[in-house]
Amino acid sequence: SPWLQMVPDGFKDAILWNSHRYGKPAMYITENGCDVPGESAAPLKEALQDGFRISYYQRYLGAMQQAKALGADVRGYFAWSLLDNFEWSDGYNFRFGLTYVDYDSPARTRIPKESSRWYGKYVAASRGQIYYGRHYRHSPTEKRNWLQYLMEALYRQPWPSIAEL
Repeated sequence: SPWLQMVPDGFKDAILWNSHRYGKPAMYITENGCDVPGESAAPLKEALQDGFRISYYQRYLGAMQQAKALGADVRGYFAWSLLDNFEWSDGYNFRFGLTYVDYDSPARTRIPKESSRWYGKYVAASRGQIYYGRHYRHSPTEKRNWLQYLMEALYRQPWPSIAEL
């Protein structure tokens, strides 16, 4: 997307500004991500190797961790987006997903991109810090079952088409 710029220091500053301005509230980053330049037109094999997106998440998650180290109470982070999807202003022209969606397939076939593997490893390595803090009310077993359900649901085939819904 030509309107997106990679500015992780601005992300950190925005988190810190909100933290100081509003008395250190609990914050959840609910949409943060990027498309990869040229990904929509790239052959599938190239589209799945989305190193640009991995770099983006490394830099932005690092900036978030810096803000947390400076006192911001960030309790959750959600990558945008789990799947390639329809973007309101751009339609299907840009792909933001950690998972490739074949829009031409009636089954909307989904294939994990390299960034999905990287992000999964990041979450697994951060699990104790992110999920099992004092504000999480379920046991690690319940969380693992929820994550397992999410992964099974994500890769279940086929998904219904819009016409079938």
